[in-house]
Amino acid sequence: MQIQITAKITFPTRPSEKEGAEAFLDYEAIQSPLMIRTWRPGDWFCLLGLGKRKKLQDYFVDRKIPRLMRDRVPLLISGDSILWVGGHDVDDRFKVTEKTQEILHLRIAEA
Repeated sequence: MQIQITAKITFPTRPSEKEGAEAFLDYEAIQSPLMIRTWRPGDWFCLLGLGKRKKLQDYFVDRKIPRLMRDRVPLLISGDSILWVGGHDVDDRFKVTEKTQEILHLRIAEA
């Protein structure tokens, strides 16, 4: 299975992030370059709305993502931070707020 991730920069017209196939992130909070990779042991992110760190391994278990599928979940990375668990959730530290000037709009789909 191949996937395609598209990205565009937009202006605030939506109040919050979407879960799943689309994500909306605060573009100004993101450092370049952006990379996509799969998960590694020890990876963590701040689950949107939770406000604290969550190990990606625990997130996968909680979401009942089968072990064989976990290596197929793309992660959008900025520096050492996971911005988006592709097709699932965004990191709370990169969420859109009322101060957001530009939004990074991401969409994932099968190619």
